[in-house]
Amino acid sequence: MSLYGPCFSATGQSDDVPSEELVHTLMGVDLGDLRQVADCWPNVDLTDETVHQTVWSVLGNITGYPHGRMSQWPR
Repeated sequence: MSLYGPCFSATGQSDDVPSEELVHTLMGVDLGDLRQVADCWPNVDLTDETVHQTVWSVLGNITGYPHGRMSQWPR
């Protein structure tokens, strides 16, 4: 679980996030909600629907973004 926080932060703060609307389309949560979960992790309520959606969406989508740019992952 210690690796999840950096995943949320990377997703919410990344230059590879093209727009707030695309975040909502891909993940079903607002960019602000994603950033809030990242800021509060690991002190979040996993029974909260928005938190639950954010966690599963980020973990499900992070493997595909940024596509073809593995060299950028360390940043």
